[in-house]
Amino acid sequence: MSLMAESVRIVSECSITGSPRRHGEHREPSGVLVELCVLRVSVVFHPHIWRREMAKKVIATDKAPAAVGPYSQAVRVGDLIYTAGQLGILPGTKEFAGPDIESQTRQALENLKAILEAAGSCLRHVVKTTVFLADIGEFARVNGVYAEFFPEEPPARSAVQVAALPLEARVEIEAVAEACECEHPGEEECKCEC
Repeated sequence: MSLMAESVRIVSECSITGSPRRHGEHREPSGVLVELCVLRVSVVFHPHIWRREMAKKVIATDKAPAAVGPYSQAVRVGDLIYTAGQLGILPGTKEFAGPDIESQTRQALENLKAILEAAGSCLRHVVKTTVFLADIGEFARVNGVYAEFFPEEPPARSAVQVAALPLEARVEIEAVAEACECEHPGEEECKCEC
């Protein structure tokens, strides 16, 4: 961040041109001449700095179900973490946490939590989720569990019904989160690895 900040220059210019309608000044109805300042910001991107700060890092943890195809559990790019969709599968198995939507939702969110913590974040820093449902009629039941994981300032969210989910799951949830540098005085500390 400090390298990027060094590549930003701010220039302030103030001028009076002598004419009431020209750039840089304004004459009030009372006849008082007011000097206006123009603020100009120049941003210079240095490609080698941009690439270094935005390097892609693949995230993998055994505390969530392993990827079963050519994808990653999550990818971190700069300060953003993008997770793959998570089913309600118990880590290290191919078994669902239960047949009901509540059990699968809870486990999917636990899997997301584990992946985010491995990436240097936590549920507090989730900015967007997408919930895929086999049956949108179960949305209210999903919401009940979801609210337990995001009790305050919940992230933006989309929820859609799909024709089918992998392994005949009832729910799949993916997230986008910020990496964090947590300091929560007086609060339970998050388990971020930052």
